[in-house]
Amino acid sequence: MQGRDDVVRRLNDVDWDFPKARTPGGSVHALHWFPGNFIPQIPAHLIQLLSLPGELVLDPFCGSGTTGAEAYKLGRRSRQSDVCRAGIQVAEGKLALLAMPDFGQQCGRIFNELYFEGLARREWDGHPELCEWLERDTLRQLNFLWSVISDNADGLLRAVLELLFSDVLFACASTHGSRTRSGGVRRHHWGWIADNVKPRTQRWHNAIRMFKDRMVLAIDIARTEGCHEKSEAVVQREAAAELTCEDGIVDLVVTSPPYLGVIDYALANRLSYLWMGWNVNEDRKRELGSRRSRDQKRAREIYLKGVASCVDRIVAVMRPEGYCAVVVGASRKYGGVESEVVDLFGQMLRPVWGPMERIVSRRRVAEREGRPAKETVCVFRKE
Repeated sequence: MQGRDDVVRRLNDVDWDFPKARTPGGSVHALHWFPGNFIPQIPAHLIQLLSLPGELVLDPFCGSGTTGAEAYKLGRRSRQSDVCRAGIQVAEGKLALLAMPDFGQQCGRIFNELYFEGLARREWDGHPELCEWLERDTLRQLNFLWSVISDNADGLLRAVLELLFSDVLFACASTHGSRTRSGGVRRHHWGWIADNVKPRTQRWHNAIRMFKDRMVLAIDIARTEGCHEKSEAVVQREAAAELTCEDGIVDLVVTSPPYLGVIDYALANRLSYLWMGWNVNEDRKRELGSRRSRDQKRAREIYLKGVASCVDRIVAVMRPEGYCAVVVGASRKYGGVESEVVDLFGQMLRPVWGPMERIVSRRRVAEREGRPAKETVCVFRKE
């Protein structure tokens, strides 16, 4: 591994603002929406600068698996964890597709089954609340799609198809450009799902066509990004403070702890929880700093105590001289808490570079006051 001065120089050479950077449309990350994820350019650069091929990269707040997918493409081993089952499902789907450069060849039977949608649509018999979000025939189509996946796919193929299905499920709750009170077009957003703002009228969607289109996109992505040389990749549903991996084995941590009082990850994926029969309240209770805590009097104290427990466990699993790269963002209601998060890492690890402030080109969370959205990137090393 390069010396400290070389690491600092190389980190300084990167424009961390990544002006106008977004998730590439032909990337595995474009296959599924997810709230609050960072652009893949950030973990990709950090992984290349702070680790070597074959080394182990950890993201204990993995969300939809951006870090793990980039690590996989760069020939690193990876371990990802999160408490949100929907995020784990997406992360597993991304890795499955990257491990299947021949995904297109394995989809032939699925395409054949989808040609019979007019004869095989099934009535929805799942959670009744979904009927309040999705139009009746759209639900029939979704049920048909799910039956095709369940009857014809397992292993990696099933993981990819579940990823595509989950994204179609979210898209089918869109109200097709309904208007806001001011007359503007209402954008389909995870916030409405999280707040349980159900549509006044459910709109019909061609769910089967949407699923086919996503399959075609996934085939192209597998062809261009799929990896013939497979790396070890583990996705685990567990809290960052309860990591089960062995102590002292992680070469690099790349992560972004949740912002305080900003996003309810489980509720934002409410439709997936309803469809899969997962307990959304169970995952909500385990979320760190979720939006439901924004009105609690001791929210800041509870959040920082939780982060401290996570930092303790993260440091324990790192190897001596291993690096830890952290991206933290500002919380509108709890100003300065991001600096306190950085300080918690700095108390346990030696600061190497940063904190470097970056202007966010693609905002993870809308800034209502119109101020530039900012994040802080910093790198530490274990003594």
